[in-house]
Amino acid sequence: MRTHLRSLSSRARAPAGALRKLNASGSISELLAVHRAGGSDFDSVAVGAMWTRLRRLARREPAWVRSPRAAAALRPVCDQTRVMLSGLCARTVANMLHALATMRLVRGGPWEPLWRDAAADVPGRLAEFNEQELANLTWAFAQSGAAPPPLMRTLSAEVRVRCGGFKPQELAAAASGFARAQALSPALAAALADATLAKLPSFGPTELANTAWAHARAGQATKGSAPLMAAIAAAAAPMASDFKPPELAMLAWAYGSAGGPRPPGLFEAVAAAAGAKVDQLRPQELGNIAWAFARVRIADDALFDAFGGACERRAAALEPQHVAMLSWSCATLGYGSAAGAGGGDAAGPSRLLQ
Repeated sequence: MRTHLRSLSSRARAPAGALRKLNASGSISELLAVHRAGGSDFDSVAVGAMWTRLRRLARREPAWVRSPRAAAALRPVCDQTRVMLSGLCARTVANMLHALATMRLVRGGPWEPLWRDAAADVPGRLAEFNEQELANLTWAFAQSGAAPPPLMRTLSAEVRVRCGGFKPQELAAAASGFARAQALSPALAAALADATLAKLPSFGPTELANTAWAHARAGQATKGSAPLMAAIAAAAAPMASDFKPPELAMLAWAYGSAGGPRPPGLFEAVAAAAGAKVDQLRPQELGNIAWAFARVRIADDALFDAFGGACERRAAALEPQHVAMLSWSCATLGYGSAAGAGGGDAAGPSRLLQ
């Protein structure tokens, strides 16, 4: 059977102009029309381009991906990819799984057997994947929850050996992927921490936030990863204003949940950055940052005053869990009394308790 599948894939060749048409598609419907017209002749490169373009278009059309028609429309693409799977190059396999995971297409559709077949096919060919492909593959399986435990152990062993060659984005993706899958073991965390420390000056806000979040979630922040967490805090504080709102929330949550000594200057920098971007923070992000400050017992009157104003302006968007988190944070820090926790005017912060 495997020989037959390799034969099918080896005969497939992309028609002239197929890549150009795929990359020029301006909508998912247009992309699928290109596949219907010539997809039976696609080679590995064209299949990879198809999935990559689909992932990018899905960002513009999230409603299409979530609609009932997605399963029927994507079935021919999924079925063809399954037939060709064993003969697809490593880059195409990694791109395909990364696309499916990004679109959250895992169960209940024609993509489910594709995940299952990929989980069986990948372990025997990990040497074919370069460092970027290995990181994307790991992130995809972890994000999807479709990887059986033996596969995650196999991926973990491979990443431990090769993570020294990972770029910052790949190190962050691997750490967050394994943490999300609850598979960031002490040995793997230590290997990733060593590789990350060696390249930390090249890390940007996204990589710093994701890495801190991963090690904190895995419970390694006060263990083998403690030196890494201290180094990330020192690197993040001066550039906190460059962090996007979700990254600020991840960073705050990581150090709020980590325990251990308070990183010098980090929470002050996060407070200044979050206060300046308060109207860009989603309710969950407001709650996570407030919770982190309460966990480390840092009462910042200006920040919580800004949070109180933001909650008043967006009261309709607050769900019960957001209100509960914000209220607990304020109560823990002593807001809501006549004087703020820092001795100042608590009128703003106390609004969160009303």
